Amino acid sequence: MPATAFDAPPLNLDIEQTGRVDRAGRVLRLDRMHMQAVEGLRPVVTVALDRPLTLSLVRGKKKDSANSDAAADEISLNLSVNRLGVHQVRPWIAMTGSQVLAGVRGGVFDADVKVRLKGIDDIAVAGRVDVDRVTFQREAKHSGVPVTLETEIRASIVGGSRMSVDSWTIRALDRNQQLAQVRLTGSVDVGGATDLVLDVNTADVSDLVDRLGLLTERQHKMISRGNLTGDIRVVGAGPDQPLTIIAPIDGTPAA
Repeated sequence: MPATAFDAPPLNLDIEQTGRVDRAGRVLRLDRMHMQAVEGLRPVVTVALDRPLTLSLVRGKKKDSANSDAAADEISLNLSVNRLGVHQVRPWIAMTGSQVLAGVRGGVFDADVKVRLKGIDDIAVAGRVDVDRVTFQREAKHSGVPVTLETEIRASIVGGSRMSVDSWTIRALDRNQQLAQVRLTGSVDVGGATDLVLDVNTADVSDLVDRLGLLTERQHKMISRGNLTGDIRVVGAGPDQPLTIIAPIDGTPAA
């Protein structure tokens, strides 16, 4: 890759992929896909299919029997990230012109995610994505205190229109001590009802926003400790009906 201002060790990319596209039938077939990023002799990112994948590229159109049988097989796409440093990811993102990691210092990615495909409209995701001991910068200052972010998700899309979230949990930790947790459950149907519940629990709001670098230094001085808990529910009867938000939130000021 081109020279950059980032001090990141080189990553070797190993990509093995075979397949074909049936343009007339609008069908994509991947016989094999295995991609790996390697630092030295250590694989840090691996993406792989567990078996050949056949997908119709036509949404909402009935497939013929041959393609339908192939697309009905469950295929798993596995993503594994093994202690990949944020500094190793930053140059690749910077090449796209994005500054999404500009305020992030330190930290290590670790992930194990499985995406199950059964046709293009039926997808399920399960796994975790963690960022260990990361610090955030705002203005000219570091927050100074690292935080670990853990994400676990079990969700699915059925029929291309209904999304169900069994559990999507995000935790902020200081080593083994939990600072905050946000958990989303429920479902959204594009042509039907919505019922989502967001559970929020923070032990020290002041400490959390400081670690995440969410406020400027001046804004942060206006907050002193306190905790926040609540169950926020979003309910709707259909696409043309208004959404109802029920939000009993308990904020406890510092003693």
